Amino acid sequence: MTEDISISDTALKGKLRHDVALLLSEAFGDDESMIAMLGERRWRANAYRYFELQLDHSDHVVLEEEDGELTGVLLARSPHAATSPRAVWQLLKMIWLLGLEFPHSQRIAQTISQALPAPPYWYINQIAVKPNQQKRGLGSRLLNRLLLFVGNDCVYVDCATELNHFYEAQGFEQIEVFPAFDLQLMASHP
Repeated sequence: MTEDISISDTALKGKLRHDVALLLSEAFGDDESMIAMLGERRWRANAYRYFELQLDHSDHVVLEEEDGELTGVLLARSPHAATSPRAVWQLLKMIWLLGLEFPHSQRIAQTISQALPAPPYWYINQIAVKPNQQKRGLGSRLLNRLLLFVGNDCVYVDCATELNHFYEAQGFEQIEVFPAFDLQLMASHP
């Protein structure tokens, strides 16, 4: 079952917040860019906390559940999302979490933001499927659900270059490539 939830910056709480952060940390546990930046041991120790902090940057969630278990999640930021009043506190937590690698993560974010047009647009912050549920079409279902929800609004996503085919199959087009970071920016309606 796929479910769309519009949330405020405080609505994703308790067990659901925990389950979403846990799913993201499991799905991205072997993320090469984070391992290269932080080291495998440090990334594995901090992935859950990293994604827990990332949850506060989204105001729309699409969930995929099977037999009462969370199997997939898509986190997006709408064109109308308000900046959280806790943003400074979250930034300090992220600096502590990433340590000396925080400036590198900010360079990546800055490079991507310079390639984006002026708002309004939707932005996919994260999309993930439980590792043992991948290759079953759940990611496509999550993405298609968001695209149905947003209608004709433009949706952007940055992703690893290796995911180009996944997004192209859903109608996204490549907008810009960032070879230094092995990332690309894609849009549903460029």
